[in-house]
Amino acid sequence: MSDDIRLNPEVEEGASEGDRIWFEGRPCRRCRLRSRIPGELAASSTHAMVYQLTPGVRLRHPLSILGGVPNDDDGEMERLMDLIGDGQPAYIWGGRVYSLAVLPGVCHA
Repeated sequence: MSDDIRLNPEVEEGASEGDRIWFEGRPCRRCRLRSRIPGELAASSTHAMVYQLTPGVRLRHPLSILGGVPNDDDGEMERLMDLIGDGQPAYIWGGRVYSLAVLPGVCHA
């Protein structure tokens, strides 16, 4: 079985350490979106959404993103997390995160 299909504890630990270092260097940030590392999270995902609850306490959520990624700021990252938490699909248009209800250029009857 490929390492990309099974979770690899060493990869998971390395990813967690990388997230810790990233947040330490950005103490005002709460969210991070990054590419998934092979052997981390679900193999079907392309990215990891990392949300820091408090320094040293983080949640990682697997995501599959097709196309562009959102702007790298907490507002867009939090909007993405809110939609995921509500079980809604998120759409990224011009670096901004939208729900289907407000996607630009879509007529809603």
